[in-house]
Amino acid sequence: MYIKVSKSQDIFSPIFSRSVKRDLVITTDYIFIPASKQEEDVIRRMNSLPHDLKSIGLNVSTGKVVDFRIRDFLCSSPSQNTYPMIYPSNISESIVVHPLERCKKPQWFLGDPEAAKLLVPPGSYVVVKRFSAKEERKRIVAAVWKSSSESAIDNKLNYFHFNGLPLSSKTALGLTKWLNSKFVDSYFRIFSGHTQVNATDLRKMKYPSLEELHELADKDDGWVDNGYFD
Repeated sequence: MYIKVSKSQDIFSPIFSRSVKRDLVITTDYIFIPASKQEEDVIRRMNSLPHDLKSIGLNVSTGKVVDFRIRDFLCSSPSQNTYPMIYPSNISESIVVHPLERCKKPQWFLGDPEAAKLLVPPGSYVVVKRFSAKEERKRIVAAVWKSSSESAIDNKLNYFHFNGLPLSSKTALGLTKWLNSKFVDSYFRIFSGHTQVNATDLRKMKYPSLEELHELADKDDGWVDNGYFD
């Protein structure tokens, strides 16, 4: 069965129509509108991937810290009992920079027993901005965060983990490259017309295997877009 997809620039412009297979438009959870053959290919390629997050043992959650609710636990300078506090503004070029100089947000979290449940264990994670600015080139902005101590993650970030525990360094790097690829960005734009990236959206996507993510970690950043599907 086919579905007719039509598009135009505005009400006065010509209308262009094409027929697309139903299973590329309607899925269990989303409706896709591939406006071109290229977008149709992106959907088909993504759907061909064999894994979801659960099948490769990964999880994604929203950051636990709502800063305006716990102001008493936020600090501008480190002390013996403080931990890194990570915000979207700490993301730069696929990595998390901490502490960030000249940042308006407090960069440290007070390790009070009352707030210990808001911390994540030491190790590597992939953080993704929940809200991307319109001027940013990509909807999904991911970065590797690696800490030798516990840390706090703002709720304007999503973060990938293994059932609450950190990822291996290779998994974190490969997953970050995957999420930051042009291919994943193109796919996300087809079904999401806004700049918000929800944990549910990331959970519903398909993913390469862990072995492929590790292979990607060892390759250049363009491998996903230039060679993964060849």
